[in-house]
Parts: sequence; C-alpha cells; structure tokens
Amino acid sequence: MGTQHNANSGELGLNEFFKKDQSIEKQYEKLNKLLKNYRMPMRSQRV
Repeated sequence: MGTQHNANSGELGLNEFFKKDQSIEKQYEKLNKLLKNYRMPMRSQRV
C-alpha cells in the first residue's frame, strides 16, 4: 500500500526553506547583538 503524502514536494521544500530562513534570521540577530555589545566599550574609550 505505500505511504501517502498530504503535501506535494514543492510545499515540503518551501517549509524547509522557511525553517532555514528563520534560523538564519535568529543567527543574524545574535550576531548583531554581539556586535553592538562589542562596539559600546570602544565608543566610550574614544571620549
């Protein structure tokens, strides 16, 4: 009898794409936060 899939392969591909996209966005946010924290002490030293 075989396995039936409710979603077609294109929909499954899009779901994986959006999961990876969300993961990349989270990583970008973490890096951005780290960069801001890194820059803060440098600005106070210049003054």
